Amino acid sequence: MLTVREPSIEQIAVAPGASPFRIKGLAWRDTIARHEELPGGCAAVSALLPTDAHRRFYEQSFLATAWYDVMPMLFVDAAAASVQGLTLEQSLRTGTRRQAHRVLSGIYRSFVKLMVPSAVAWAIPRLAANYYDFGTVTTERVSVQHVRGVVAGVPVLLADWYAITSLEFVLVALELCGCVRPTLEWVIPASSATREGFALTNLEFDIRWVGTREA
Repeated sequence: MLTVREPSIEQIAVAPGASPFRIKGLAWRDTIARHEELPGGCAAVSALLPTDAHRRFYEQSFLATAWYDVMPMLFVDAAAASVQGLTLEQSLRTGTRRQAHRVLSGIYRSFVKLMVPSAVAWAIPRLAANYYDFGTVTTERVSVQHVRGVVAGVPVLLADWYAITSLEFVLVALELCGCVRPTLEWVIPASSATREGFALTNLEFDIRWVGTREA
């Protein structure tokens, strides 16, 4: 069972913007766009952030193609969940599904419709990895209804967050392919390495479904 817990300042001791793990500004822009629709908007989220430094980071103008620290997003997502009256896990799953439907109904619509499910399950985790400057993704087609893979070099502090958001995105893609009961299971092993003081792990995943069309 995956769980994602609210972060603490003690766990993430580096200042916002100073960690070595980054995400595309487009992801930050999409996050803020969702927050603007919450009760009280972004101001309500900002008010719940733990420090003035986090508020300044959150309130900056994000460029879509630039790279930004991903660690503050844990605090931002926790604040947004509180505004919604949801747990962090509930908020992440709901927000990711909404974002997946928007993205996969837009520029990737033909991609999802034309490709067979195993190709979609093989490709989506790799496409998601383009949002990050860490985490090397490898995927393997095991059968026509089974793809497995590994995301190597993910900070342990981000592991459940990464897994849950990726899980919902892949499930939506397979649902749009017409798959029945798509499931995605992750295994998060113990830390195997470190980077600049952050423990790293390799996320192992299995994607399965009951298919409709397949090559």
